[in-house]
Amino acid sequence: RRLFARFPDRMVVVRDLEIEVISEQLANASMQLVAAGRDAAASSPLDIDGDRLYLRLALRVEGGGWRVVRAQWRSEPWN
Repeated sequence: RRLFARFPDRMVVVRDLEIEVISEQLANASMQLVAAGRDAAASSPLDIDGDRLYLRLALRVEGGGWRVVRAQWRSEPWN
């Protein structure tokens, strides 16, 4: 959220997405999330700030769609 608020020009990349379907109603997802942004006043296209997070989500079907019911994140991968 911090990166999105600071930079009007941004990009998010999801890597290593793994989805574990537990049932028709429950699933878990884990991924590496890389968010990068560039300030509008930056003088060089290389003036980029970014964050890498490792994210785990618990998902449940509610109202006909998948909803995140729990999220965990950290800066280092889980083993």
